[in-house]
Amino acid sequence: PAFYEAFGLTVVEAMTCGLPTFATCHGGPAEIIEHGISGFHIDPYHPDQAAALMADFFQKCKEDPSYWEKISDGGLQRIYERYTWKIYSERLMTLAGVYGF
Repeated sequence: PAFYEAFGLTVVEAMTCGLPTFATCHGGPAEIIEHGISGFHIDPYHPDQAAALMADFFQKCKEDPSYWEKISDGGLQRIYERYTWKIYSERLMTLAGVYGF
């Protein structure tokens, strides 16, 4: 993983595809992902913890195949609530109105 991402477009893209997502706990991904609900934060400075978190995720998926779908659905819900083009365009139009563009 990256040590830091200002926004984290790859995180949004992965979540949009329904992939359970692991990303740095710094920068944009820290705001995008709700740890344990819509994906997982990992600290790139502690690779052993990151590896353990990923192994734990796959073990849970093995024990309960619906766990993958639960995290995937959480990611999709987060995207639909906060990161759609409609939401961005509305925010942009609001800013344009505020600043008189």
